[in-house]
Amino acid sequence: MGVQSFEKIVMHSLTFSERRIICRLITGKVGLNDYLYNIQKSESPDCIWCEEEEHVENFLIECLKYQDLSRYWWTNVQKLLPDINILSLSMKYSIIGDRTWKPDIRIKVVKAAAKFVVDTKRKI
Repeated sequence: MGVQSFEKIVMHSLTFSERRIICRLITGKVGLNDYLYNIQKSESPDCIWCEEEEHVENFLIECLKYQDLSRYWWTNVQKLLPDINILSLSMKYSIIGDRTWKPDIRIKVVKAAAKFVVDTKRKI
């Protein structure tokens, strides 16, 4: 039911570009070095800016290159969910939201994740 609800509530409310970004983040099949290394398209799984493995969580939260954008993203999510400790959100919920949240809030959280990716100017 969760997958159907996500598609029904959220995915149909996104633009094509936002859907593509979110699907790539969810599956991990993204233009980040960890994935590219696994499919033999990169010489290293590491991020060129922070020298950690460049996977989705690193890109969204940990990488120093995107620290300001990441803070801005999390500040916006905190405004949408003032009663939730966003620091305790799993990566999954920070990308797709929780089905117990109001649909409009969930859509805004997902759109904020897609906007973060767009703002980094990375082609994932």
